[in-house]
Amino acid sequence: MKIEQICEAVLSLTEEDYKLVQDEVDRLKNYSHPLRHEFTVKQNAIGELNQQSLNMIRDLQKQLERAKNIMIKVLPIALALLLSACATTQPKVITRVITPPNLLTEAVPKPQKPDPDTATQKDVAVWLVELDSALDLANFKLNAVRAWSNKANGHYRPSPSR
Repeated sequence: MKIEQICEAVLSLTEEDYKLVQDEVDRLKNYSHPLRHEFTVKQNAIGELNQQSLNMIRDLQKQLERAKNIMIKVLPIALALLLSACATTQPKVITRVITPPNLLTEAVPKPQKPDPDTATQKDVAVWLVELDSALDLANFKLNAVRAWSNKANGHYRPSPSR
């Protein structure tokens, strides 16, 4: 993906896009597991990281808008200067692969299944709640990577929110 495509994707983000992500960020930041405090802490931390990322993307969008406005004013002068130059060498092209953020591609830990010989109904219920939460997180990450990829390729279709 080229930097121009990324910039276009960021510039095309709408308030609706931000609202969809903000809703999920708020869900993670406010998540509370009734029986597993460490899982709650991890979900809250992921929510905070996602909030920081969302804020950075909003700031990037503002900066790109400013740069776009400046370029509209400067571009005619720059083109005139470039057209008048007599360059004989080709610029070096650098290709860089851009991947999704690591946070979205990290594995979601699978909750440990209770021992069938010693587990109580309560143990199984706790495990089911943890399993459901892990599935929700995995699906959120998958949807985020899919949206990131689709926007980068110009095929963005937001997934329905729950």
